[in-house]
Amino acid sequence: MQIHVARQSSQLGVFSAEEVALGLANGRFLPTDLAWRSGMPTWKALSEWQEFQGKVPPPLARDSFENQQLVTVPWELSRTLQSYWATIKGAIVSPAQTLAVGKYSFRDYILFSYLTVLLTLPFTLFAQIQSAEANTQLAEFFRGLNVDELNKAADNLMSQPVLPVWARVSSGLFYAAIYPFAIAIWGFIQWLGLRILRQSVTIERSIVATMVGAGLSI
Repeated sequence: MQIHVARQSSQLGVFSAEEVALGLANGRFLPTDLAWRSGMPTWKALSEWQEFQGKVPPPLARDSFENQQLVTVPWELSRTLQSYWATIKGAIVSPAQTLAVGKYSFRDYILFSYLTVLLTLPFTLFAQIQSAEANTQLAEFFRGLNVDELNKAADNLMSQPVLPVWARVSSGLFYAAIYPFAIAIWGFIQWLGLRILRQSVTIERSIVATMVGAGLSI
C-alpha cells in the first residue's frame, strides 16, 4: 500500500514501503518526516512506524542533516560553479532526487542568483545597447506588413525617446543588482497562487524553485 510522505507541510510524494525504507537508510527521508497511508487516523513521524524501526539512522546520522551531510541539493553542499551547473542539470533531468532534501534558505541562494546574473550579463548589456536599433528594425517590419494596427505600433516604437548608451547600460546594471530580490518577489507571487489552489508548499521552497528555474534560462 502506497505511503504519503510530507516534510514541514510540503508533500514529498507517494512511495512504496520499500522506497521509504531505502530513503530512510540513505538520507532521502528524515525520521521526523510525517507519513500516512489509507486506513490510518492521522499522520505520524516515520520514526514511529514499527515497520521502519530498523531503518531509522542512529542519532549521529540524524544530526548530520544540520551539517548538510544528508542534503541532496548540490548547491547547498558547496558554493562552486560546478555545483551551480549540477543543480541546474539536476533540476532538468531528475528534480525529485536533486531537490529532495535541502534547507532552501533564501540567503543561501542569493549567490546562486548572482551567478545567473554574471553568466547572462553580457547578453543583457548587449540587448540594452542595441535596443534602439532593435526598435527601428521591428518598426520597419511592422510597416512592411501594411496593417493599420501594426503601423500604429510602429509609430509608437519610433516615437519613444532614445536613451544614451550610458543610461541603458546603467539600467541593465541596476536590474542585475536587484535581480535576486526581483526573482524572490515572483516566487512569493507563485506561492500565493499555490496557496489559493490549496497546495501545501512553503514560501522558501517556492522562492528557491523560482531562483533555480530562472537559472534554466541560461
